[in-house]
Amino acid sequence: MIVKITTGFTLLLWVILTPNRHIEAISQAPKQNGQLASTTISVIYVGDWNPEAQAAMEYAVTIWEGAIYSPVPIEIEAYWGSDFLGGPAYTSPVYTQDPSLPNPYALYPSALAMAIQGRASSGSPDFVIRFNSDFDNWYFGTDGRTPGGDYDFVTVALKYIGWGLGLESWMRLCGPGLTDGCYGDPPNYYPLIYDTFAVDSSGQHLTDRNLFPNPSPALKRALTSDDVYFAGPKAVAANGGAMPKLYAPGNWLTTMKYPLLLDDRAFPRGSINALMTHTLETGETIHHPGPVALAMLSDLGWPDPPQAPILMPLPSQLLLVNTSRVRAFDLRAYAYDPDTPTAELIFRFVDIPAAEAGVTLDDGRFVTIRPEAGWTGRVQVSIEVEDPTGLTGRQSFDVIVVEQIYQDFLPVVYKP
Repeated sequence: MIVKITTGFTLLLWVILTPNRHIEAISQAPKQNGQLASTTISVIYVGDWNPEAQAAMEYAVTIWEGAIYSPVPIEIEAYWGSDFLGGPAYTSPVYTQDPSLPNPYALYPSALAMAIQGRASSGSPDFVIRFNSDFDNWYFGTDGRTPGGDYDFVTVALKYIGWGLGLESWMRLCGPGLTDGCYGDPPNYYPLIYDTFAVDSSGQHLTDRNLFPNPSPALKRALTSDDVYFAGPKAVAANGGAMPKLYAPGNWLTTMKYPLLLDDRAFPRGSINALMTHTLETGETIHHPGPVALAMLSDLGWPDPPQAPILMPLPSQLLLVNTSRVRAFDLRAYAYDPDTPTAELIFRFVDIPAAEAGVTLDDGRFVTIRPEAGWTGRVQVSIEVEDPTGLTGRQSFDVIVVEQIYQDFLPVVYKP
């Protein structure tokens, strides 16, 4: 079993090998509905990486790229080497506090802060993950067939990337005899943005210092009450209307920094939401973060992906031979993009229309039709609209040029 713990400021792992149970493998899920924009997660590999381990790491990165959206690249530094701690891996996120962020009194993981602000980190990784090359029971396959006594590398990598993206807590026990609960560092003792969503069953926020001074025995009682939940509205919706339960038992190890991850009793092994719980069993294969974890990330502030622009159905154009129609319609009147002002959309022909039909775009938005003299016929014109992120939408319309409109195209109405 892997349990996330820390001593001081170093993130560690407590490893307990437990009897293996048959656990259903959870395969990679497709991208979320509507996610058309791409996310780039780059990895700087340090050390003599096993090629199989690197391939498994890239596979895990691809899963996260399809699960979240960031307008700027996310950078991970991944070490492969001997680890005196004896565990399979540990992670070191970078946190930042900035008055321009949605909660100016909370610490944000670097990757999240940069995604919200739309700017890339300045030459340093957003977080570091160290994998133990001496760990002798890795499984590097990506097929979900992890042997019972091995740890699935992809699953471990996914979990640690999730921590680096913000799914972790700084709540811990502190003080002489560990009699208090506390969080943050001097001088301001800011909580992590994740911790601002931690509440008890009455909805009282553990970061409300009027209720739970920092540090205080009251906060310790809350942290060890088995009564802590994540109160983000999107996470609640993803969990069927109930606040996701966080692991907060009374008998947790007093030497660990308390993680407050999802409680594996509420999200059991083999379930779709089991990845970001506080434990991981040998033989367990989970190749998707799960809808609750993704909703929690959204609550933390991860941006929604931009939506592709939409072109409404365009009106077909019926003309008499040897006539024209200047600025027949304005494409902006038929375009919609929830993320972009219509004036910033770009319109173009998908294919160059037949020259004899004389279809052009005036000022990049008005459809004008000037057929060649004497030409009659029918052509289909396809228009593409593109927003500043490169997402596109398409629609088509017909241009019909005839010699007689009345006989061919107007309905005949009989009066008794």
